[in-house]
Amino acid sequence: MKLSYIEKEVKIKTNIHEQYRHLIVQLQEHNYITYQHSIRVGNLLSLLGLRLGFSLKKTETLYIIGILHDIGKIHVPNRILNKSGKLTLNEWNELQLHPEYGIKLLKNIPLPSEVLSAIAAHHENLDGSGYPSGLTGDDIPYFAKMTRVVDSYDAMTYSRPYRKEGMSDEHAIIELKRGIGTFYEKEILDGFCEIIKENGKTT
Repeated sequence: MKLSYIEKEVKIKTNIHEQYRHLIVQLQEHNYITYQHSIRVGNLLSLLGLRLGFSLKKTETLYIIGILHDIGKIHVPNRILNKSGKLTLNEWNELQLHPEYGIKLLKNIPLPSEVLSAIAAHHENLDGSGYPSGLTGDDIPYFAKMTRVVDSYDAMTYSRPYRKEGMSDEHAIIELKRGIGTFYEKEILDGFCEIIKENGKTT
């Protein structure tokens, strides 16, 4: 008998490794908004993995990527993370270092290489306009492309210090589809949009 999406998700969530649990606690204490965002991204990435037909092991890897993708923001000052106005150039440059900070925090933890490569590249865009390395197309790890989609959706649909209210799911899907081929890969985005239409936001 095959496990349902929900049953698989529960199994995935119960296997959070103790070696990085302390980092998640640090993130929660440093910036609760980022912590909540990371948990939601983990939830949605695991669902997306299941939708795209990945094994339970690969889907668990995606959940780990989701909850750790912004772990480097532990080292980004809250005056930047919580700023309600536009970031200065120096502040933006500091924020862009969070993937690098994340890899440094995780380098001594035995994690799959897919986790580290996805975290390092989760702000890369298909057209090379992303950061930190300006990767393009197939040079971007597939799990990083998945994270880019889910991360963007969550940022669009939940309130942030610089925006009181998030977009509706419908508006966010329209905005995401405008980025197909530029920011996002069509196959991934199509699968993700199906999940959102069926399930809506995760809590």
